[in-house]
Amino acid sequence: MRHPRLAAGLVALAAAATLAAPAQAASVDSLAKSECREERSTDRADFRRDYGGTGKAAFRRCVADQKREARRDCREDRREDAAEYRAQYGSGSGAFTRCVKDELR
Repeated sequence: MRHPRLAAGLVALAAAATLAAPAQAASVDSLAKSECREERSTDRADFRRDYGGTGKAAFRRCVADQKREARRDCREDRREDAAEYRAQYGSGSGAFTRCVKDELR
């Protein structure tokens, strides 16, 4: 390389930018998956009974069920007290997703 200092500076700058970037918020899927991992590790017998095994298909059923329950709870919360729901989650397009994430945490 002609300019080793420039290359080293660019590498250092890129590393600093990566470290300074805020951690990306967890997605609904990742939160549901972590709930299912925890459920599966705490009581395998209940997990097997509820979702029909311990393989990938059972894990997918668990994730779908977790997300479905969280969405159902959020719809119910929104229907019961819309003003409180708006105060807590806002009224924009991401309000429902924020609610679902809170339910999954």
